[in-house]
Amino acid sequence: VFAHKSINSLFTDHRSARGEYPIGISLHKRSGKFRANLSIDGTLKYLGLFDTVEDASKAYLIAKKANVIRIADEWKEKIPVRLYEALIRKANDLI
Repeated sequence: VFAHKSINSLFTDHRSARGEYPIGISLHKRSGKFRANLSIDGTLKYLGLFDTVEDASKAYLIAKKANVIRIADEWKEKIPVRLYEALIRKANDLI
């Protein structure tokens, strides 16, 4: 199934450039806390600073799920049903 780049880019992980923390998480050196960010429509959205990697990762996954569902719904009438359903399943698997 061919999909628009906005759908294809939802699950790109850039593993080699990520570093030691989970995707979307980095250490904010000045505060010693963990920063969560998510790219939405090509713009980096700041999700907050968290005391633990786990809390930052949870915030990232909640935002990621919402974004995947938003994109899936946006494209629902233009993509095959099986692609839409796969996107919703993938979103639900995030958290």
